[in-house]
Amino acid sequence: QNSSCCSHETVPYYPINIARNLACEGVNPKSTYVWMIDADFVPSCNAESLFESLQKAEKASSGSTEKTVFVVPNFVQNSETPYDPSEMNKEQFVREVQTDSKNSGSFSAFDGWDGPQQRATDYQNWINAAEPYVVQYEKLYEPFVVVPVTTRSLLYHERFVGRHRNKMAFTFQLHCKDYTFVVLPDCWLVHVGKRTPHSATGDPHLLSAMEGLWSSLTC
Repeated sequence: QNSSCCSHETVPYYPINIARNLACEGVNPKSTYVWMIDADFVPSCNAESLFESLQKAEKASSGSTEKTVFVVPNFVQNSETPYDPSEMNKEQFVREVQTDSKNSGSFSAFDGWDGPQQRATDYQNWINAAEPYVVQYEKLYEPFVVVPVTTRSLLYHERFVGRHRNKMAFTFQLHCKDYTFVVLPDCWLVHVGKRTPHSATGDPHLLSAMEGLWSSLTC
C-alpha cells in the first residue's frame, strides 16, 4: 500500500477484499486460528503472547471459541521515527501512548479514543487489562481480529473495492452471525507508513458507490 505503483491514490479500485479472501484460502488447513491483518501493520514483539491470551479465553469460555473472534487493538505512530517492535513490552508501549489531547505520546489509538471504527475496543480498558474482555459490537466497528479457521467460510464481501467500508462489512457479518468479540490484552498492532485521508483517495463516485453498498447491507 505504500508503493507508488499500487497505492490507493493511483489504484482507487484496488480489489482489497478479493486479496484478503485469496490470502485466507492459503492458510494451512492444520491451523486453528487466522490472524487477519493488513500488510502495513506491525505486530508487537510479544505477539506470541497472543496465543497465551487465546488459551485464557478458551478456558473462560469452557473450551469453546467457535463463535468468538479475538480483537487485537491497533495504534498509529505520531512521529516519523522508525518503529521497532522488539524494543517494547506492553508496559513500555503504554507509557508512549497518547491517552488524551494533553498527552503528546508517540502512539495513539488508530481511530482516536472515541472514533466509531475502533471505539468498541475500549482502549482505556485495554491499557490496564490483564485478562481478555468482551466488548459489544457497534455499527462501523472494524477491528483487526483473530478468528477460528472455520470462520474463513465467512468471506470478505468482494464487491467492496478501494478502502471504503470494506472491513466494516466483514465485521458486520460476524455480528449478524452472533459472534462474540473478545479483546486480547497482551498484544497490539502499529500502523507504519503514511496514512491517506479517505477524502484523498480519488474518485468521489467510487466513495458514493461503496457507501451505497454499505447502506444496502446494513439497512
